[in-house]
Amino acid sequence: MPNNPWTASGETRARSLRVAVFGALTLFIASALVVSGYTLWRLRSEAIATTFEIAAMHSRSFEDHLTQSLRLVELTLSSALPADVEVTQAQIVKTLAGTLRHTPILRSFSLIDARGIITASSNPANIGLTVSTESYLPIAPPGAEILRIGVPWSGRDFARGRPASAYEPVPAKGINFLPLTRTLPTGAGTVTVLATLNPDYFINSFEQKLSPSEGYVDVVRYDGTLLLSSDPREQPAAIDTRIATALRQGEKEVGQLEALRHDRTELTAFRASRLYPIAVVTRLDREHALLRWDAELRTLLSVLVPVLLSIVALAYAIYRRQLQLVAQRAEAGRLMRLNSTVFESSSDSIIITDATARIISVNAGFTRICGYPPEEVIGKNPRLLSSGLHGKGFYDAMWQEILAHGSWTGEIINRAKDGKLFTSLNTITAFRDTAGNLQHYIGISSDITARKYHEAHIAELNRSLAQRAHEAEAASHSKDIFLANMSHELRTPLNAIMGLTDLVLRRTTDAKQKDQLGKVIQSSRKLLAIINDILDISRIGSNTLQLEKSVFCLDDVLQNLLNLVNQQAARKNLLLTIDVPAPLHQQPFIGDPVRLGQIFLHLTENAIKFTDQGTITVRLQQISEQTRDVLLRAEIQDTGIGISSEDQGRLFTAFEQADGSLTRKYGGTGLGLAISKRLAEMMGGEMGVHSAVGVGSTFWVSFRLEKLVKTHAPDATAHKAPPQPNDGTRRRPESG
Repeated sequence: MPNNPWTASGETRARSLRVAVFGALTLFIASALVVSGYTLWRLRSEAIATTFEIAAMHSRSFEDHLTQSLRLVELTLSSALPADVEVTQAQIVKTLAGTLRHTPILRSFSLIDARGIITASSNPANIGLTVSTESYLPIAPPGAEILRIGVPWSGRDFARGRPASAYEPVPAKGINFLPLTRTLPTGAGTVTVLATLNPDYFINSFEQKLSPSEGYVDVVRYDGTLLLSSDPREQPAAIDTRIATALRQGEKEVGQLEALRHDRTELTAFRASRLYPIAVVTRLDREHALLRWDAELRTLLSVLVPVLLSIVALAYAIYRRQLQLVAQRAEAGRLMRLNSTVFESSSDSIIITDATARIISVNAGFTRICGYPPEEVIGKNPRLLSSGLHGKGFYDAMWQEILAHGSWTGEIINRAKDGKLFTSLNTITAFRDTAGNLQHYIGISSDITARKYHEAHIAELNRSLAQRAHEAEAASHSKDIFLANMSHELRTPLNAIMGLTDLVLRRTTDAKQKDQLGKVIQSSRKLLAIINDILDISRIGSNTLQLEKSVFCLDDVLQNLLNLVNQQAARKNLLLTIDVPAPLHQQPFIGDPVRLGQIFLHLTENAIKFTDQGTITVRLQQISEQTRDVLLRAEIQDTGIGISSEDQGRLFTAFEQADGSLTRKYGGTGLGLAISKRLAEMMGGEMGVHSAVGVGSTFWVSFRLEKLVKTHAPDATAHKAPPQPNDGTRRRPESG
């Protein structure tokens, strides 16, 4: 199809318009973002600079207050003692104690000698204590009349305090004080006064002017030792290396820095005292300082973002409106090209006819399926493909469906040009114009000959499989009948042998003959048990075994178990224990007591068989209870030879034991555990084992029993005594 010049021109104009609109939008948005970003950066920088100025102002104010307070202490001490009058220590202490009442920033006064021993004090408890002043600043020779500042102490005074250090600072929020010394002249020479500074006085003053939400104030010595802080997380006597380094560099008296402290970024300004070796450090929270900037940021964004979005939306609307004209003109050409592509490339056969059903166009798929080239079918009716296998009624119904509902879908067997029949799935649609007048018929056909062949083949396979399944089921049923008949045929003579042998055993008096006859009876019973097991496993495998439902008590099942295995345990001198909770003794249940007893018997006989010494324990417990039934669990524990972990997986398979040697040494068919497991599953439970070689095994089985509701008649066993040995009582079984 030749290109439409109007379409090509429209696409060029649309591309040019798109480039212009998006270029202008990009330039405008980029400019707006750059200007906004620069404005925000400048406002943020101004906010931080202003915060540093505020911190410096606070440091200057707090330093002036701290310096004046220390100077007041020094002047108070100097004026309290006359330099030309000789006074005693007691008079000095009395004078200083009077001064202390008017000086709230101090807690006590003391006098120390040259060895640092307190000889007199306003707090008598301090007398006799030794206080080292070697680390006090500034460093001065003995007798220098200057105020020296020590390291913080824990406690309220020297009597119950301890000196702190950088390695063992005062705990956060701990009570502390700051020691000061001042040498004063008197008429008899000089005395050294040791004063305790109250840090709470200054902390309260700091907090009145600077709230904790804004920041904190620290007082440090020139060596970086923290003297006091309004931050409750700080530890007095700790070393602040940053401030100490800043003070030493160029002997700066003021400075500022930004650092991370206590998981937040702080803007810090410090100022050194003009008289004493201390500096006041003001730390302001950067986040708090930027709150106003954050508000300005949100305000700017709340204005900028809607404006940008509105401009983008307006430009996009204009762009879309301009594109609509181009899109409308291009749509017709696009649809024509698309239809042409679909028509020619489709693998299905497509036929287009006029309103009179004469073919006006076919695609390549039609030629491939039917074999007719387009020139041979143009102008003809599609009935040239008719195979003759469909009657007139079929085609009449098809055309009625097309005219009534506009389309028809169904399968048709047609004949190709070469004469071969093929099955196609056809959809024929009547195409009408906007006025409802019929214009064309469009038929789309898919060749489904291969699919129909495969469907027929699969159907034949399914019939064959169903026949084989029926034959297998019949063979299984025949096997079950054979096993049942053989079981009857084997058990009848076997019971006769056992009965006659028992009669002979009762009449004979020869001990040797009695022993031989007893072995015949024992072997017959084992053979009968094997026959019963084989019949049971066959019934279970063919799903013909049905569980009975009768009312019974667990005591009856356990008593019957004792009667059957008591002598076996006694012959091996094994201790047999039955542990049953008291509520289960006489509680009636509905189930199959015979099959339940069969499970217990299999597990208990196995435990006795593979245990040479020790104990056998049969334990019952209730796991859960519902409205209609209960879930019980039985455990048969022995102290026998045990089973290895690799052999445990094969235990519950028919005709399997732990290994071949067990079959030779202990005998057995390997059916007991397989039967027991399947019976447990039929009872709504499961079976498993925990075992260790040389330690013993515990086989467990869970099963569900229906509870006896009040509508059932009481069972005759309701008042029987529990089995012996009973509920947790361990008794050695009687022999005989």
